[in-house]
Amino acid sequence: MSVRERKLAVSSDTGMSLVELIVYIALAILVTLGISTMFISGVSANTSTNDRNTATGQAQLISNSLQVGIRNASDFTVTGNLLRARVATGTSGWQCEAWAITPTRSFVHRTSSAAIPVPGGFAGWAVLADDVRGTLTGGQAFAMSSTRLEARLKITVGDTVVPLTTDAVAQAKGDGSPATCW
Repeated sequence: MSVRERKLAVSSDTGMSLVELIVYIALAILVTLGISTMFISGVSANTSTNDRNTATGQAQLISNSLQVGIRNASDFTVTGNLLRARVATGTSGWQCEAWAITPTRSFVHRTSSAAIPVPGGFAGWAVLADDVRGTLTGGQAFAMSSTRLEARLKITVGDTVVPLTTDAVAQAKGDGSPATCW
């Protein structure tokens, strides 16, 4: 056998030993587990952040709707988790507005030019948030004293719970106010 043939034979016989192969596989598994753990942790943090942002946005939407509606109201009434108000709309007159927590825990809103009776269902109402609960006594969302409204809610999105506490005073006065919105 020539020197050249021996070098080819030796180089083709060289390779990894079983121990080296096991070490490389173990290292690859550790690196893969580390990367997977970081990826799963990042996805979980992203989901929590998105849930918090959604719940906070819904709380702000509800708070703004209640604040504007009640501050522009000449009168309002609370029946369980249903709030109805007679609201001034600027120079164009008056309208009736209502907010409620449905039996399925959606927070809904409705406006009408006519009185809004206690609804048998909430079809046609705008959904402002899902999974909302009142946190006042007996699970109520609204309480009133004279012209002051108190609203205490808890909005849940995923595992995130955002409390909402708001108060408003009915301040509208003027001619042409409808006799009642309820």
